[in-house]
Amino acid sequence: MKAALKLPEYPDRAFDATVVTTSHAIDKKSRSLLVELQAKNEDGALQPGAFAQVRFQIPEAADALKLPASAMIFRDQSTEVATVGADNRVVMKKVEIDRDFGSEVAIGSGLSASDRVIANPLDSIDQGDEVRIVSGAADGRSEGGKDAASSPQSSAAGSQSVAQTAQGHAE
Repeated sequence: MKAALKLPEYPDRAFDATVVTTSHAIDKKSRSLLVELQAKNEDGALQPGAFAQVRFQIPEAADALKLPASAMIFRDQSTEVATVGADNRVVMKKVEIDRDFGSEVAIGSGLSASDRVIANPLDSIDQGDEVRIVSGAADGRSEGGKDAASSPQSSAAGSQSVAQTAQGHAE
């Protein structure tokens, strides 16, 4: 994987780097991963212990599904999404986050483009809870502050998750 290093002492210069190895373990508290980068340093500008900003060049999957980060439910040791089944009952789906964009996440597995996702589920929502679909909420919230159902969007189809005019909440 390629990366670009920016150092405060060289504001107009970027140093090309390549990922050599990682620690292969994500720290549970900080959710970070140690990475070793290698860069050419022919002029000696890069010094040990120097502070650098790193920008990784990560290719985006063409078929990635994106959801609002508010749709993610973090429980125990899994990440889940609450969806609305055909019988208007909550179906919890374990998902893998491919990339985190802050307000949105790209889903790597566990969800299909046809799933109706509850965009901002209550913490207490659970498998089998009955939901009611209410149409006409433009901002994705109903009068009682209940949660909107939306469909994940493929990045090839616009790379944006938009809450549709459907509402779902646990009854």
